[in-house]
Amino acid sequence: MLYTRSTSTHRIQALLGLCLFGLLLSGCSGTAAPAVSALAPAQARVQLSWLHTIEWAGFYAAEEHGYYKDQALTVDLLVGGEDAQGNYIDPIQVVLDGRADFGVVGGGHLIKARANGAPLVAIASSYQRHPLAFTSLAEKQIATPQDLIGKTVQIAPDSRMLLDAMLTATGVDASQVKIEDRTDFSIAPLLNGDADVIDSFITNEAVSLKLAGHDFNALMPVDYGVEEYPNVIFTSEQMIAAHPDVVERFLRGTFQGIEKAIADPQQVAPLAVRRDPSLDLAKETEALFQSVPLLKPSGSQPGMMTAKTWQASYQILHDQGVLKQPVDVQSVYTLAFLDKIYTK
Repeated sequence: MLYTRSTSTHRIQALLGLCLFGLLLSGCSGTAAPAVSALAPAQARVQLSWLHTIEWAGFYAAEEHGYYKDQALTVDLLVGGEDAQGNYIDPIQVVLDGRADFGVVGGGHLIKARANGAPLVAIASSYQRHPLAFTSLAEKQIATPQDLIGKTVQIAPDSRMLLDAMLTATGVDASQVKIEDRTDFSIAPLLNGDADVIDSFITNEAVSLKLAGHDFNALMPVDYGVEEYPNVIFTSEQMIAAHPDVVERFLRGTFQGIEKAIADPQQVAPLAVRRDPSLDLAKETEALFQSVPLLKPSGSQPGMMTAKTWQASYQILHDQGVLKQPVDVQSVYTLAFLDKIYTK
């Protein structure tokens, strides 16, 4: 069929109008999605790895500001910690049992689960840098890993692997450091002199020290090339195969929530306190400010992962003899959803 110039112009204008309308619906960021009417409503359950805290700020913001709703999703956030019998709620087991569609757990734990045959896959990481820091009062003058020699370091079992890796990376013999199990998870061991150093998160104990007016030093393993994703978002192979659209939509909504938390910590931090009124708003707000470079390092995007960091995490587990079974580290994660979401 032949068209006159006038008809062709009208058609082009109409097409441009439709394209513009589509752009308005999808927004400017790579994390936006089609109009809700084009999406099939779905539900998703997410098992968090710990109690309510600003660590989950992106999830809270996505729920509060309608980002999940924009994806036609109803998301149920399942709090972690301990069950009624005092047992740790393991996100890996919860997802394996089908009691949740998604979970959040440390990358090292997921590698070990995959090595044991668990059909689970990391799809994103909320924190891209680990907040772990070996923290001391400034008066102790512990500014480098070498300064740990002869000092009493109290840490939880999960921190030992990263401490050993940091010491190895900096040429410090772990036998020269007095390493003890940490039983008091407050800042008291530092203040009463029971420990020279404790393991802490810069979003938790370090914030408590700052708000209490104490000067401190913090040695972060990530600054010495020791990397692990602390809060990996994962799901099952079955979920990816059967409902890839739900996986993608869940991530899009979550990433928008993370962007909101980064842009406005003072507005988002109260969302954690709303879920647990025992939390201190000032501490949660400061913690979220400290989280910003962890959530979105310079040059990155929310949720991003890299093969380099996964390989580094695997190497730590391998070198320390933690893995009892071999595993292809590339099978532990997929970048497919991130690549799709952030493809311009």
